[in-house]
Amino acid sequence: MEKLRTSSSTDRPETRIFEECETDDWVERHISLREFDAETPRYSTVIFTSTTTLNTPSHLPLFPARFQPIITEDLNGSFDCEDIPNEAGQFIQHRSWSTFKIKRVIEPHKYHWTQATCYVDWDPRTRQQTVYCIDLPLPPRTFLKAFLPPARPRAHDPYAWHAAFATALLPEYDRSIWGLRDLVRDIEKARLNPTALTPDFFPHLHDIARHIFHANETLEVAQHTVDSLVREQIRSAGLYAPGAAAAAAGGTTPSSNAPSHHHHHHHHSYTDTDTHNNCVAAPSTHPSTLQTERALRALAKQLHALHTRSRSLTERLHNEINLGFNLVSQQFGHDTKSDSAMMKTIAVVSMVYLPGTFVSGLFGTNFFNFTDGDEHTWFMAGSFWLYWAVTIPLTLATMAVWAWWHYFRPAKRRTRKRPVPQRVETV
Repeated sequence: MEKLRTSSSTDRPETRIFEECETDDWVERHISLREFDAETPRYSTVIFTSTTTLNTPSHLPLFPARFQPIITEDLNGSFDCEDIPNEAGQFIQHRSWSTFKIKRVIEPHKYHWTQATCYVDWDPRTRQQTVYCIDLPLPPRTFLKAFLPPARPRAHDPYAWHAAFATALLPEYDRSIWGLRDLVRDIEKARLNPTALTPDFFPHLHDIARHIFHANETLEVAQHTVDSLVREQIRSAGLYAPGAAAAAAGGTTPSSNAPSHHHHHHHHSYTDTDTHNNCVAAPSTHPSTLQTERALRALAKQLHALHTRSRSLTERLHNEINLGFNLVSQQFGHDTKSDSAMMKTIAVVSMVYLPGTFVSGLFGTNFFNFTDGDEHTWFMAGSFWLYWAVTIPLTLATMAVWAWWHYFRPAKRRTRKRPVPQRVETV
């Protein structure tokens, strides 16, 4: 069990620095990054900080230029590394960093992003490491107690830190996927509730779909990051194997090994062929490096499982969206039937009252007169034919205008918009 001690009692700063004064004996030093000597550290050091702290003109020069976009930009994940040789061609420093993106959704409109990065600076001669844990969503002491790699693997293999860092983030990915699963499950359980089809129902579903798309993206990139870590860890084991170090000291290292080896998700692809062509030696069989490789492969498998679950959530949500469309269509059909029945009722009532209304209106015109008296006589004007002479043509004209507006005019518009076939000449 690792021991954790605090050198003094002060308020928790945003940056916390732990030094390994003795094996597995970590002491927290309450100093700022400006006071920390990153060039010649006395002990292996783990620094917990944030991009807010590092994204300043005084702190950015602490890192290589290739690493600085990790601090200044919004990325969905990254991996890169470099091995620095001396004039004799012997590698004297290793730098590597891995970035993971996580989206935690509490509600469709309430979520937050995490962009966590592990930066490792390793001296293969002294076996000392300076590790930056940036925006890690865990308390520093929790990480050191629960996820700190054993002393021997971290001394011989810098990728042991990346494996530990990714392992610490795995529960965050798991909580992210299960949070999305809960949102989808709530939709599935409410599918038979007619009141759930409110105007904001489909925007709600599409908000959840957007979060799941982001989860698929970040998980796929994280899985690729771990796969790249595995390949580069095998390469590094060959570079820093005892035989390779002796060959480099004797000046027999191939010239192709001198340049920095690197890989980055957002710059170029990394293939198995690249790994085969650039390895200087067979992978080391040192137990520490073998243990790290197996840990990284296990991480890749777990991330693949989470990615598969996330893709299944996409299919389940698409199923609910399709079901919602079908339910709305059925509701529209039911409303249409109800409207049709109402129109039939109005038509029947109109047929009952329209003849009487027409007759009473006709006899109420000035063409007819009823003389009140002993004889109760009806009189009809001789010009009654004018009523029919005006009414019949006006009715026919009204029906003709209605038919032209609804049938002939749209047909003529479609004919005008129809594309004229181009004549193709063959040679």
